[in-house]
Amino acid sequence: MVCALGKKGEILGIEWKELDFENKELNVKRTYVYVDGEFKIEAPKTPESVRTIPMSDYAYNAWELI
Repeated sequence: MVCALGKKGEILGIEWKELDFENKELNVKRTYVYVDGEFKIEAPKTPESVRTIPMSDYAYNAWELI
């Protein structure tokens, strides 16, 4: 996807307020999952999954286009 360091569910769970364009960072606070026949937004499974990851220049430019 647009950020090489994020898992698919994490990228799909992103809200605009979690994108820090000033510092080129992505704050991972939730994930998009398929549970019991439906899609949901949930907290990550482990506390270590809540993190801030850097955006590459490519990812930064791609998010700016959306």
